[in-house]
Amino acid sequence: MRETFRTGGKAMLVLAGLVVIKGVAHWTLQTFMPSYLQTTLHFTKVQSFVASTVCLAVVAVAVPFAGALSDRIGRRPLLIAGTAGLILLTWPSLLLMSLGNEFLAILGMVVLGLLIAAYDGAVSATMAELFPPRIRSGAIAIPYIIAVSLFGGTAPYIATWLISASGYRLSPAFYVMLTAAITLVTVLRVVRETAGPRA
Repeated sequence: MRETFRTGGKAMLVLAGLVVIKGVAHWTLQTFMPSYLQTTLHFTKVQSFVASTVCLAVVAVAVPFAGALSDRIGRRPLLIAGTAGLILLTWPSLLLMSLGNEFLAILGMVVLGLLIAAYDGAVSATMAELFPPRIRSGAIAIPYIIAVSLFGGTAPYIATWLISASGYRLSPAFYVMLTAAITLVTVLRVVRETAGPRA
């Protein structure tokens, strides 16, 4: 533990910044959205779970391809595309869902899922590459658990509170966008390229 914090402390802070959007995006997509589609946007239970299932299936298929792409072109392009995409497209995706059409709701979910898949495909290798093998497990686990608990675990509650406090059905988008911006700044300022031709 002493060696982990002594030699990997700065990289652990970087990892925490990388994990902010990972936690928020996954908890929002997997935990909040089925309830949101039912209670706020008034889809049926079946419709909301169909949209969620299709979305997560797309994510499961897309992540390995995104990972392979990050090996070829580099981690940073996918990290940037995923976070910038979530900043730009989360609100439009929720707007599509709010139109009351099941196909558009699925489309909105899939757009978010593809952005998360792009990010996930690159971030796992990026996290591992931050640390030497000797300290890697602990150096990843500690900031990962803290960041996911603080940001991801509370995301459904914050999203629900935003709707209640503002009365605006699309307000959860702003929390996702804010946390994506935190991670994007981390990527742009401190993450160096470790794969692809620029590594």
